[in-house]
Amino acid sequence: MIINNDNDDDEAQQQEQQEQQEQQEEEEEEQVHDQLPSVEEVRTHAASLTASADRANRVSRRRLQPRRRRQIIKWLFYTGLVLLIVAIIILIVGLTRSNITTNSNTNNISKLDRNDVELFLAEHNNYATRDELADDASPQYQAVSWLVNQDGPRGRVPVPATTTLATYHTAFLQRYALVVLYYATQGNGGGGWSRTWNMLSPTHHTCDWWRGGTTDDGRLFRFGVSCTEGGIVTKVHIPQTNLVGTIPRELGYLTNLAFLALSHNALTGTIPDDLKFLTNLDYLALHVNQLSGYVEPWLGGLTNLRVLGLGDNALEGSIPEAFLQLDKMVTLALDNNGLEGDLKHLKKMTRMERLYLNGNDFGGDDSTLATDHLLDMRDLEELDISGNSFEGALPNSFFLYPKLRILDFSDNSLSGALPLSQYANSVLTYLALDFNDFSGPILESMANLSNLTHLDLAGNDFTGFIPTAITTKMTNLQYLFLSDNPTLSAATIPDLSALKLLKDVSLKNTKRTGTIPDTYPQSNPNLVLLDLDNNDLTGTIPRALGGNPRLQYLLLNRNEGLTGQVPTEIQLLPSLKILLLGRTSIDGNLNTLCNRPSTSSKLESVSADCDGTAPEVFCDCCDICCQDDTDKDEVDRTCRRTVFYGDIDPVWEHSFARRDYEFKRETITEDDGGNS
Repeated sequence: MIINNDNDDDEAQQQEQQEQQEQQEEEEEEQVHDQLPSVEEVRTHAASLTASADRANRVSRRRLQPRRRRQIIKWLFYTGLVLLIVAIIILIVGLTRSNITTNSNTNNISKLDRNDVELFLAEHNNYATRDELADDASPQYQAVSWLVNQDGPRGRVPVPATTTLATYHTAFLQRYALVVLYYATQGNGGGGWSRTWNMLSPTHHTCDWWRGGTTDDGRLFRFGVSCTEGGIVTKVHIPQTNLVGTIPRELGYLTNLAFLALSHNALTGTIPDDLKFLTNLDYLALHVNQLSGYVEPWLGGLTNLRVLGLGDNALEGSIPEAFLQLDKMVTLALDNNGLEGDLKHLKKMTRMERLYLNGNDFGGDDSTLATDHLLDMRDLEELDISGNSFEGALPNSFFLYPKLRILDFSDNSLSGALPLSQYANSVLTYLALDFNDFSGPILESMANLSNLTHLDLAGNDFTGFIPTAITTKMTNLQYLFLSDNPTLSAATIPDLSALKLLKDVSLKNTKRTGTIPDTYPQSNPNLVLLDLDNNDLTGTIPRALGGNPRLQYLLLNRNEGLTGQVPTEIQLLPSLKILLLGRTSIDGNLNTLCNRPSTSSKLESVSADCDGTAPEVFCDCCDICCQDDTDKDEVDRTCRRTVFYGDIDPVWEHSFARRDYEFKRETITEDDGGNS
């Protein structure tokens, strides 16, 4: 057997080399493995890299933000600039087109020129006559002069008027009419307006001719001119401004007027017929002026009227039949004029709430109130027909109106018994039936009018006694007037202690006997007027009356049985203004009264028996001194018959509230109830 040793050696050698190489590779792998970082090292390194990247990003953002802001602002600026330029271009183009259209359609708008104004007013529209515009004393001439000389830069006159010039036409005509009103009422010259309300301000639009003001009851009000947002005049309110002159017909050109008030001025002449064109009027107030003429039928054509005030003027005639059309009327004031006739043309005014017809001569052939002319006015709240010529009985129906608070029938010729029903009425607060010819007893059912604050039955022919129901149950009474009912049964002064709110009480000439109660200060602390004149009172004046600091008027004259002196407490009453003691048996002196502190009210009148050779009273401040001797001369008779009547007739303008006290002196004769 042949063995090959060379091959074996070679294989051994190769195997050894291979093992050495594998060992070397394992050693190198171990070295490489030993050089790799651990897991913790890798995590730590990764976190470090993340933090570094965040810091780099923040730094990068901080560097980029200002740059972005600048880019955004720059972009917005240029965008806005482009939009502004586009808007300006559009505006210029629009105005250019407008001017081109206006000039092409209305080439007769010119700057204010007197010839243009007169041509517009006199020739094209008949708003004025050439004679008026040529008379330098006329309000039309003066108005044009103001428009040309003072208002020229503002004015534009359409010549002639066309539909394309309607806006200019209306604006100019409104301004012209109001300027004429100013000059027609002596706003420039004469007495002058007491306040201008910004009228005729050349720097203001017509609709800005106004000022805010305050009414008597403290409410804010707008005086002057008011307009719609479109510049149309709808309201002219100029009261209590000393307007002197006539109402110009030019106001009739303000055809959109809904409110016209020129009350409490000194306007004269007639109401111009041109006002009939103001068919949108719902408020027309011309009361308390000096207007004359008639209540014209054309007023009935203003069918939107809700308020019509024509009172306190010098109007005459009757209520026209055309008033049957005024079925929206809520307030009608025709008081204190010279009107006559009946009320039948008011019967369609079923929405009426306030009706004032006092101070006229209504009555005529149909002189009674027992008709149905007013029966359908179920919303009536205030009704004043005083001072007219109505006769006959007072219908019971007037006490059944569901809303009626004020009822004044005083100073007529109504007669018969009071018609009060058995039904309670808690709505009526004011009842005046004074100076009529009512007779019979004052009924206990009067107390059914439980909410009355004002009761006036003076100047009638009532009989019997004053009902205790009045003085015990009508606890809301503030004013109680029963004077000049000499046919009442003689009795003492009634106990008024339950009437805690009483301010005025008049029992003049009602056959009161006995003494004056000394309970007034405690029971009637609000007493202002106490009138006990011309009765049969006896005794002395109670000192307690001096404990009422509100007492201003104390009338005790013509009571022969009153004796003693006037207590010092009464003489020092701080509010006392009138003290009447004439034709009594009071003596002493009134020096304390005459020398009261300057803080006291000023004395208006004091009377006493301080005349003659042996006066009973010494008084340096008496304006009426009478004699009390047995042989009285005729002069003394006249002095003794001087009677003071207080104004106890509040008016609707002041909500029938008593605002002040006025006394008038009248001289009576024996036939009037005076004693010689």
